[in-house]
Amino acid sequence: MKLIVNADDFGYSIGHNHGIIHAHTHGIVKSTSLMANGEEVLHAINLLRQHTSLDVGIHVVLDYKRPISNPTLIPTLLDQNQNFKKFLKDDIYSINLEEVRFEIESQILFLQSFKLNLSHLDSHHHIHLHPHLFPTFLSIAKKYNLILRLVKSIDLDHQLLCESEGLKYVFCNTSFYNDTVSLEFFTNYNNDNHIEELMTHPAFCDETIMRESSYNLKRVEELKVLSNPIIKTMLKSKNIALISHKDLRD
Repeated sequence: MKLIVNADDFGYSIGHNHGIIHAHTHGIVKSTSLMANGEEVLHAINLLRQHTSLDVGIHVVLDYKRPISNPTLIPTLLDQNQNFKKFLKDDIYSINLEEVRFEIESQILFLQSFKLNLSHLDSHHHIHLHPHLFPTFLSIAKKYNLILRLVKSIDLDHQLLCESEGLKYVFCNTSFYNDTVSLEFFTNYNNDNHIEELMTHPAFCDETIMRESSYNLKRVEELKVLSNPIIKTMLKSKNIALISHKDLRD
């Protein structure tokens, strides 16, 4: 069995960036997902240049902060302050899909301009899995040869669509979160899939995280758990190998 431990929200803040790097160099994180519009995206890119063993993909954002593309070109995505709207589930059907495509590709091209070899695609709050948006994300993932994150509990039809398009995907386990963040999670961990991704958010807490995220101190707990050296021994005893999205793609 193989496990990809991925750290979401790279670029969110200085503390988050350093937390992900620590969880990579001292723990079990092999891949991370980078926010093109993150407050500290340039800091994150500089850290990637220093830690080339950390695999990187894109964490597409369509519902937080400001866009990468020209706001006048994506009006259905933005509020009156030209920030991304906070969409309710049914509100998403009002989004213009061509605007969605334009913004996603703008985020990808922005990161690629720094010579990053992106391996995978996921999104903030799993917005890419909404049925109105998923075909657009699937098309873009195929165009840029990106492995796409799926979540079984959201919609099994996503798997069928990926397979019909010949697109590589990986099912993500989202259960390492909040009350389940502990060493016992890995003691009891069993991988029902041949390959699975584990979503994580390790961070050193800072002002940005405390101000903008209700999931704050738990990120520090995640970092402690993911950096505990005993976990590698646990996974090895279960015959679970740690890999990255790049390993899966290659």
